[in-house]
Amino acid sequence: MRVRSIARIRQAAEIAEQMGTRLTLAYSGGKDSDVILRLTRQAGVPFDVMHNHTTCDAPDTVRHVDTAFDALTVSGIRCEVRKPAIMKCADGKNRRASMWLLIERAGMPPLRKQRYCCRELKEQQNSDGQHLLFGVRWVESTARKARGVHESLDTKKARVVFADDNDPAHKITDICHMRSTIATNPIIDWSNADVYSFIRDERIRINPLYGLGFKRVGCIGCPRNFA
Repeated sequence: MRVRSIARIRQAAEIAEQMGTRLTLAYSGGKDSDVILRLTRQAGVPFDVMHNHTTCDAPDTVRHVDTAFDALTVSGIRCEVRKPAIMKCADGKNRRASMWLLIERAGMPPLRKQRYCCRELKEQQNSDGQHLLFGVRWVESTARKARGVHESLDTKKARVVFADDNDPAHKITDICHMRSTIATNPIIDWSNADVYSFIRDERIRINPLYGLGFKRVGCIGCPRNFA
């Protein structure tokens, strides 16, 4: 699993170079992000790291991200914490978006099938023309099984999914011709057992919330935590 995932990261780095950009690892502070981070460093490719600040992460997660970014910065890896975009509030004033302002505007909290918060607090913070690494895994969602290892999102929100790298129907280098945001999911086919085995073998320090029984460490109150 490790060898195949590192090969995917190296392939993604080649695609990013063809696009004239660098890989950017989307770091959430969860265990999958820490696994991707270790694999990317082992791949030996140039990359940056970014974290989308949602305004409602648990304090333990915020501290974990800060600690990880401090260590990465010391080692020469460029890190960036991206804050939410500016939004117009009910009083007509422009303020930086937060979960609380979004709930006020929507008139309800996010629901499992109406998670408007992800679009406003995460997706809009990503820049056009990036090549992003995510810790997305099929085991977390049956809907993700329709996706390949690499996928592309264009500016019109039309999704083009590229087949898994063992499918001869597509060549991964086709992506470099598209001027869009590309996502690579190197551990998409890892099981939970694979993830925790890698964490133990590599002695990775993960978010302390997992030690308190949490299975997800996303936003506080996220409806996905109760799926």
